[in-house]
Amino acid sequence: MIEANRRFTDLLIPEITEAVEAGQLSPSDVESDAWYVTELVMATFHHYAFATKDVPAEQLAESLWHFCLAALGGSANRPRPSRRASGSRRKKSS
Repeated sequence: MIEANRRFTDLLIPEITEAVEAGQLSPSDVESDAWYVTELVMATFHHYAFATKDVPAEQLAESLWHFCLAALGGSANRPRPSRRASGSRRKKSS
């Protein structure tokens, strides 16, 4: 579980860094904040995986996203940066 969580955190770090460079986020510490987001997402997933949902999953995901965005110093009112071509960081399969 620790390795899976670390891999998720490792995926967040460059995305958060890119958003910082684009002026979209202002986290206090990119690596530790990525870890906190990982832990919160994991805890939320585990909670709702076994709990009766009072609200739709899409609404829960949106609420979690807005919380994390604010925690990272972002704002839903800021325009999102344009995304790179899909899969630009992924290995290309042969």
